[in-house]
Amino acid sequence: MTKILAIDDTPYNLDILKNGLEDEGFDMVTAQSGREGLALIDQERPDLVLLDIGMPEMDGHQVLQQIRLSDEHAELPVIILTANTEDSNLARCLESGANDYVTKPFSFTALVARINNVLRTQKDTIQLSRDVEKLRDMAYRDEMTGLLNRRAFFDRANAEFEMAKSSKEPLSIAILDIDHFKSINDEYGHPKGDEVLKAFGKMLKGSLRLHDVVGRIGGEEFAVCLPNSKPMNAYGTFERLRTKLCKEHLLSGDDGEIRPVTVSIGIVGLTDQKELDSLMILADMALYRAKNQGRNRTIVETGVIN
Repeated sequence: MTKILAIDDTPYNLDILKNGLEDEGFDMVTAQSGREGLALIDQERPDLVLLDIGMPEMDGHQVLQQIRLSDEHAELPVIILTANTEDSNLARCLESGANDYVTKPFSFTALVARINNVLRTQKDTIQLSRDVEKLRDMAYRDEMTGLLNRRAFFDRANAEFEMAKSSKEPLSIAILDIDHFKSINDEYGHPKGDEVLKAFGKMLKGSLRLHDVVGRIGGEEFAVCLPNSKPMNAYGTFERLRTKLCKEHLLSGDDGEIRPVTVSIGIVGLTDQKELDSLMILADMALYRAKNQGRNRTIVETGVIN
C-alpha cells in the first residue's frame, strides 16, 4: 500500500486529507509542522509527501529544501498544496524541487490523479536509472564472471598505477592463467569450461582485498592490480589461492573421476616503469616462466622484488 505523509499546520485540513485519501486506498500519516514532518520522513519512509506551503516557523519551501538536500530522501516525490494561485508562487514551488502542485480548494479526483501521475513518473524514473546503471555495468563487466572486463581493468589499474608512482607507494601486478584450459573445453565441453571460469573468478575475487582491482582480460587469463602491496606479499596471497584451487573439485568425468584444475601465476612489483603496459609485460614474462617450468606455480619477477 502506498504511504503518503501529509504536512499541514491546520488539523482540519489534515483530517480531510487523511479520511479522503484513506478511502482511496492510501496509507496516511500526518504532521502538523515542518519539523515534525521531516522527522516522520525518517521514521515512516513515505512514498510521497503532500506539503502545505503556508506554515509558521518552517514553511513548505524550507521543508522542501531540507528534503532535497537530504542524501537519503532527495528523490522523495513532493506535491505542494497551496491556496496562492499566483504564477510566481507556483513557479517558485516547481523551481524549489516540487514534483507537482495542487491549488486549494481542490477536488479529490484531481488530487488522486496528480498523486498517481507523480508516483508513476517516479517509478519510471527509478526504472530508467536502474536500466542506465545496468547498461553501464554491462559496459565494464565481464558477462561470464562478473569481474571487470579488459578495458575496465586497464582503466582502473592505470589509475592505481599513476597514484602509486606519484605517492611512491608499492604496487603489484599479477597475471593468472588457468592451465590446459583448451583441453578442458575439448574434453568436458564449453559449458563445463564456462563453469570453471565462473568458479575460478569467484574464488579469485574472494581471495583479494576490497580495493584490489581484478578482471578477466582474455579467455582463461585474469589480471589483478594490488595497490600498496609488495610482490612477496602478493605472492603469499596467490599461493594460498593456487593451493586452494588444487583441492577444489571443479571437474569430474562421467566415471566420477576428479580432474584437478590448476593455475599459473606471474607477479611483478612497481619500480621505475613509466607505463602500466611495461609492468604488464614483465608480469606476463613471469607467467611464461611459470608455464615453462611445469605450470601450477607462482613466479615473482626477480628483478623487481622490493
